Amino acid sequence: FELCQKYLAESDTQLPTGQVDAEEYATFISLWTQGQINHESFFDLPQTVRVEFIQNGRFFFSDDFNGAGELTLTLTRYIPTTTESSEDEVYLSQTCSSIWDVLQEFAPSSMPSSMPSFTPSSEPSSMPSTEPSSMPSAEPSSVPSLIPSSMPSVKPSSEPSSMPSSEPSSMPSSEPSSMP
Repeated sequence: FELCQKYLAESDTQLPTGQVDAEEYATFISLWTQGQINHESFFDLPQTVRVEFIQNGRFFFSDDFNGAGELTLTLTRYIPTTTESSEDEVYLSQTCSSIWDVLQEFAPSSMPSSMPSFTPSSEPSSMPSTEPSSMPSAEPSSVPSLIPSSMPSVKPSSEPSSMPSSEPSSMPSSEPSSMP
């Protein structure tokens, strides 16, 4: 939702401010899809993306006097870029979610999401997990464990232990001992 609001605000470049009109919506879509859907005109956008704007946009009436001195009313559809009430926030959140769902049809794999994925990715995450894995790793960790292991090491260590054991070894030594 925060990314949607950010891109709406960045797209809002024409008066009146606080409202993204149809042409600004094309810019908003390009920003949110990181240029994967990149059209200068609203009418060049894919139909389902245009429909989202038409279904979710609000109306704004503006009046002006034409050259003959007659009052003309113009009806403009827009998406607000700010929320002034909890109802506005709910509306904008639902609008962003609806637009996001449609955008996923066009470029689902490479667009960032703020929601976790339930399918594994082909690349490791750049953020470490806060939860331990239930699967063993293929490589040893470079970070030593704070808790000693009760299992013997698979590979012999390159240096003797700093804490000798008082227990006899269950494995025979490959060399004679220098101490009786």
